[in-house]
Amino acid sequence: MAKRLPLLGLVTLCYLVGAGAASADGCPPQTCGITSTQVSGSGMLFVRPSGQEGPLVAYDATRGVHRFQLPRGLLSADGTRYVAVRRTVVKSVRRDVVSLWDVTRRARLLQRWGFAPGVWPVAISADGYRIALQERSGRNSSRFAIFDAARARVLERVELRGAYQAEALSPDARRLYLIHWSTTTYDLRTYDFATRRLRPTLLAEPDEKMTGTAIRAIETRDGGWLLTLYAEPGGMGFVHALDLRTGIAHCIDLPWRSSDFNAIGATALALSGDSRRLYLANPALGRLTAIDVRGSKLVRTVGFSHASNARLNFGVAPNAALTPNGRVLAFSGGGNVWLYDTAYGVVRGPFAAAENLRVRSAVPISVGAVGFDAAGRRLLALTTDRARASFDAATGRRLGNSSSELFSVRASGGFGSLLGYASTGGPRFILPDGRASADDSSYFTALPRRHRRTAIERYSPATGALLSSRVISGRWTLGAVSASGRTIAIARHANRMTWVRVLDAAGSRPLSARRLHGVYTLEAVSDDGARLFMIQHYRGGSYAVRALDLRRGRLWTATLREKGETETPLMTGRAAGQVASPDGRWLLTLYLDTKRRAAFVHALNLRAAYAVCIDLPSRGSLRQLRQYSLALAGDHGVYAANGRLGVLARVDLRRESLSETLRFPARGSGEGWPASTLSRDGRTLYFASGRRVWRYDVESREVRGPIFAPGPVLGLAFSHDGRKVFAAREDGGVAVFDASAPPRFARSS
Repeated sequence: MAKRLPLLGLVTLCYLVGAGAASADGCPPQTCGITSTQVSGSGMLFVRPSGQEGPLVAYDATRGVHRFQLPRGLLSADGTRYVAVRRTVVKSVRRDVVSLWDVTRRARLLQRWGFAPGVWPVAISADGYRIALQERSGRNSSRFAIFDAARARVLERVELRGAYQAEALSPDARRLYLIHWSTTTYDLRTYDFATRRLRPTLLAEPDEKMTGTAIRAIETRDGGWLLTLYAEPGGMGFVHALDLRTGIAHCIDLPWRSSDFNAIGATALALSGDSRRLYLANPALGRLTAIDVRGSKLVRTVGFSHASNARLNFGVAPNAALTPNGRVLAFSGGGNVWLYDTAYGVVRGPFAAAENLRVRSAVPISVGAVGFDAAGRRLLALTTDRARASFDAATGRRLGNSSSELFSVRASGGFGSLLGYASTGGPRFILPDGRASADDSSYFTALPRRHRRTAIERYSPATGALLSSRVISGRWTLGAVSASGRTIAIARHANRMTWVRVLDAAGSRPLSARRLHGVYTLEAVSDDGARLFMIQHYRGGSYAVRALDLRRGRLWTATLREKGETETPLMTGRAAGQVASPDGRWLLTLYLDTKRRAAFVHALNLRAAYAVCIDLPSRGSLRQLRQYSLALAGDHGVYAANGRLGVLARVDLRRESLSETLRFPARGSGEGWPASTLSRDGRTLYFASGRRVWRYDVESREVRGPIFAPGPVLGLAFSHDGRKVFAAREDGGVAVFDASAPPRFARSS
C-alpha cells in the first residue's frame, strides 16, 4: 500500500529550518545528493558547486588543479560517465542535444544525440549507458523514455497520468522509480517496463510507519541501492535504504538525537569501495555511524570532538571520502576536516582547513569538497573561498605552506563596498559602502538604526576588524573622511536644504555644524576639521566646487579652471573613480563628461582651495572611457591607465597638466572593471581591464602584456614583499602574478 505524505516533506535542499514531517519515501540523488564525489583510487575529485543539477567541475586530487568543467547534467554512480543536455539549432531546426562523456581521466565526448525540444535526463544507470529521459508531455501527464546509449536507440517509453519525478533507475533499466506528486502529498511508485505495471513501493516491514524529512542521498557504485538520510520530527534520524534490484525499501534507525534539525542535516555520507558499508559522519553531533548496506543494520557508532554551531556553516553541505584501501575516512564540517580509522574506530581531528577571521564582517569559509590522491597518502580539502589545503592522510598534519596575505580592494573606481581577500583564496571580509582615509588606516560607514538614529562605525581596512562604533541621533549619510582619519563629515538633506556636521572620529564628538541652502554633497574635510569641501548641485545637472571655512563661517567657490581656458565655477559629468594623497593635499576624481564624451581628472587642492580639470586622451566611446583607472604616484603625480583605449597617461600635479602619454595596442571589449596598483617603490605599475592585465615599467617607460586572469578583475594589490601581484576576481577567486619583467601568471584559486 502506498504511503501518503505532505507535499513539503521532500526537501531538496541540504538544510531546512522548521520543515514539516513526511513519510520516508526516498530522495533523488540528483536533487539532494552529495556535492563532492570521488571514485576510489582515481585521483580525480568531482565537485558540484551549484548543487546536483548544476555543472560538474573536476580537480586533480593531488595538487588541487582544475582539470575540466562540464555543463549541468547527471553523473553515473560509478563516476565514469556524465550525461548533459543543451539546446541548439541544427539546420534551422531547434533540437535538444543529449551528450555522453567519459570522465575517468579527462572529459572525453563519447557520443551525442539530437531529440525534439523538451527532453532532459532525469536518471542514469550505474554504468552510464542507460539514461532515463523525461519528455515534454501534455497537461497532468508525465512521459519518460529509456535510452540505450550503446545502441543509440530508445528501448522503452511510458506516459503516466499525473505529475511524476524520476528518482532512480534499476541496474538492468527494467524498473523506473518515481515520485508521484499530487496537490498536497506525494508517494513513491515503481514502474516495471516488463509487465507495464505501476505499483507502490514495497516495504520490508509494511506495518512500519516512519516520518521525516529527506536530507541527503547516495547511490552505491553498482547501482544496487539508493540510500537516503532522513531527519525525524522528534530529533532522531534514520536511513531509508531502497534496494533498486528488488524494489524493496528498508528503514535503519540511527542512534542520534538532537533538538536541532540543522544538526541532523550536517551529516556527510560516504560508501566503502565495495559499497557494503555506508558511513555517516556528523561533526555537529560528534557522532559517526557505520551501516551494513546489504544487511540493513548498524555496525558501529563512535563519538568524537564535535564542532560548535558557531564553527559550522549550515549553508554548505558536509562531504566525505575514503582512501583507496578503505582504511581512512575523511569528512568535513565548517572549515575543518576529521580523519576516521575504519579498522580501529578512532576519529582524529578537527584539523583546520580554512582560517576564518574573528571579525564581525568576516565571510564564513567552509570546506566544500574533500578527496584523496591515487595512493591514499594525501588529503585535499577545497574551501568555499577557492583555496585548497593538503593533509597527511595518516596523521592529519598540514602539508605545504598555508600562510596567506590579506589585501583589500574596491571595485567601481574606489566607490562601493570594500572587499578583503586572502592571497590563497577568495573574499574574507566585506565592509558596507563607506569612505577610507587616504593613509589607509581607517574605513568609516554610516548605517541607519532604529528610532531615526545612525551608527558611525570605524573599521580597519586591512583586517576588517571593527575599531569603534557610535550611535548618534538623526539619519545621516557619510560624506568625507580626512587624510589621517581624525575627522569625518556627515550630511542630511530635506527640501533643498543641507545640514552638515564635522565629527571627531575617535568619539564621534561634534566639532562644528552648519545649515546650507541648496543641495550639497561632501567631498573632503581637513584633519583639523576647520575646512570642508563640497559639491553644490544645480537643477540643470551642472555643479560647482565649494569650500567652507567652518571657523570663520565663510563659504566660497573653489575656482575651477582648465589649462588655457577661462575660469568657470561650473562643470558637468559624473564621477567614475577617486584617489586621495596621504598627505591630505590632493583629492583626485576621474570624471566622465557624457555630453562631450570626454574623460578628465578633477584635481582638488585641499590646502590652496582650488580645483583644476585635466583632460585625458578621450578618443573612444563612453564604454571605453569607463576603463580608466587611477593610481597615485609618490612624486606628485597620478597615473591614468586605460587598456581598452591603449593609453597610459601621467598627470603632473605640480604643473597641473599631462606630463606623458604612452600608446600601446588596445585590447578588450570594455566589459568588466578597471583597476590599477603601483608598487611601494614607485617603479612598477600594474593595471587591468576585464581579464587583461598589463605591467608598466616606470624607468624604461615600457608597457608589457596583456596577460590573462581566469576571470574579470575587480582590483589589484602588491604583496608585502613586492614580488607578487594579487588580482581579486569577480567570481571570488584570486589570480597571482609574478611582479617580475616580463609579467608571468603564477597561480589562481
